[in-house]
Amino acid sequence: MKPLSIGYRSILSIALPLSLGAFVQFLVVLTDNYFLSRVSENSINGAGNGGLLYITAIMLGVGLGGGTQILIARRNGSEDFKNVGIIFGTSLRISIVAGAFCWLIFRGLDQYAFQYWLKSADILQTMREFMDIRTYGFFVYIPTLIINSLYMGIGKTRILTLSMGLVAGLNIVLDWLLIFGNAGFPAMGHQGAALGTLIAEIGGLIFISIYTWRTYRNSHFELWKGLTVMNPTVRRQIISLSLPLVIQQIIALATWSCFYFLVEKVGSTPLKISHIVRNGYLLAFVAIMGISQTTRTIVSTLIAQNRQSELRLAIKRLMIINLIGAFLLCHWMIFYPQPIAALFFDNLADQAQLSLTFRIVFFAIMMASLVLILLNIIEGSGKTKAGMFIELTCISIYLVFVYLTTVYSQQPIHIIWMTDYIYFGALGLISILYLRRSNWRYNTI
Repeated sequence: MKPLSIGYRSILSIALPLSLGAFVQFLVVLTDNYFLSRVSENSINGAGNGGLLYITAIMLGVGLGGGTQILIARRNGSEDFKNVGIIFGTSLRISIVAGAFCWLIFRGLDQYAFQYWLKSADILQTMREFMDIRTYGFFVYIPTLIINSLYMGIGKTRILTLSMGLVAGLNIVLDWLLIFGNAGFPAMGHQGAALGTLIAEIGGLIFISIYTWRTYRNSHFELWKGLTVMNPTVRRQIISLSLPLVIQQIIALATWSCFYFLVEKVGSTPLKISHIVRNGYLLAFVAIMGISQTTRTIVSTLIAQNRQSELRLAIKRLMIINLIGAFLLCHWMIFYPQPIAALFFDNLADQAQLSLTFRIVFFAIMMASLVLILLNIIEGSGKTKAGMFIELTCISIYLVFVYLTTVYSQQPIHIIWMTDYIYFGALGLISILYLRRSNWRYNTI
């Protein structure tokens, strides 16, 4: 096996497909929101609420995929190729069980909980109709995440751009056909959005499965043989690595939602500003998340190849690329926020407030581009429990300051968003202390 290169070109060859895939998904979300907003307010609100719940549950698959990626990268780096196939097969079986578990949970919530969460009967009905279809995606998307984690773990991510692009293209076309009833199809509204996305995800799973079969069926990974191997030790390793990531992802998403509920108490305009700013954040995270996933693969592989002396240089290059990528995607926040703000507000005072918030958030994003790499170094080394405790500690600190600036003493929205400095500052400080004092470079998994 050729040793993993840590040159800029090699790093970008892994990260860019992941970032492009994230950008495609970002466009899909915008397209879905646009189409549903043309149907009715109930459609976008009901589907939006259901979508948020769906994404929260999908974090189970994201965490499982993260643990699988780290393990595969470690085994691939140490040339233990047979175990790559066993890890892959075991994770794929777990993902099917996880999908069924999520589906059953949502069936129970639909019967016993949804009616207590929403006041509007119309929005509740819309959400139920949307989720009746959308929840079948658990059986499709979670296994897809595991297949994706294989390619991230071995550093062959180009195919993921094509796969995610296929899903995005199908989703947009099917939305246009099924939401509005174009080209002779029935107009299904929010149910059409759910069905279109489900069909697109099925198409993506079929594509990536066929590609994987044709490319790796006779490879040294023995992927398909791994599907039949029942290894309790590997199963425990996957769950041990993945569970902290699952908890971390779910709580992080819940915290993100909590922030907006608290901002709503300050006023409707601050809430609107925050939702607009969120889109800027998501755009910046197109670059940040691509490099974060790449960091896990590079760190785990270098440790497996006993190349600990090269970790510092690799980390430096990852940070430089991430900082540049985040800057390119959100430089408008600091250099020309006013024209962007004018697209959303006619009132000059509101434009000024949004522009000021953009500037505040810009520097928080720059911090995030560096700090999140530190957290992914810890997780990539296999110390996922430590990563979870670090993030939960920082989230607790963050929530205290958000509460103080929204409920206890209501502050202007740009001051509220400055709590991100506290979160990323704490995350960076604790991560640095951990990396300096622990023996993460030689952790075995």
